[in-house]
Amino acid sequence: DRLVLKGMSTGDRDYSHQGPFVEKKGQCFCGRAALGRPVFSGDILEDPRALFDECVRDGMRSIASLPLVRDGETQGVITLASRKVNGFQGKEELLEALANTIAIELRNALMRLELAEKVKESKAAEAESLRLRIQMQSIIDSMPSVLVGVDGQGVVTQWNTRANEVFGLEKGRAQGKQLEQ
Repeated sequence: DRLVLKGMSTGDRDYSHQGPFVEKKGQCFCGRAALGRPVFSGDILEDPRALFDECVRDGMRSIASLPLVRDGETQGVITLASRKVNGFQGKEELLEALANTIAIELRNALMRLELAEKVKESKAAEAESLRLRIQMQSIIDSMPSVLVGVDGQGVVTQWNTRANEVFGLEKGRAQGKQLEQ
C-alpha cells in the first residue's frame, strides 16, 4: 500500500534528491503507476494529479511514470520527467515496451540472485555432509572392535580399520560386495 522512492536524479547535480520518499499507492504519478498502469502527463503545472512539488520546483513539465510489472505484480516504477510540455507525447508505446523489458530483466536478475543463493546453500550443505561423513568414518575407524555394516541385501556398506586387520581385507575390496563372498 506504499511506494518507497529511493531517490531522484536528472543527471544534473542541482536536480538530484536523495530518498527515501514514501508515497501511498495511488497518489501522484509514481504512486498511480505502482497500481500497475502507466501514467502520462503532458503538463504537470495543469495536472491535478501532481501532488508533490519536487518535480515542479525542479522545472519539470511532463511526466511518464511506468510500472515494472511481471507475473501480474508491480515490481517497481520508473518515472521519467521532461522540462518540455508534452515531452513524451507519441512515445508512450515505446516507453511501455521499455518498461516491460526492464521488468523482465529485473525478474531475471532476481531469479539469478535466488538461484545463486540456493547454489551457495547447496554447496554449504554438501560441504557439511562431507565433513560429517569424514567425522563418522574417523570415529568408526578408531573403534577398537570390528565393525562391518551391511544393507538389507547383505552388501557391505561399512568396514573399519580393525576389520581390515582381523580379516586381512582392505575396505575398498570389501565395500560393495556381498558379505558371504
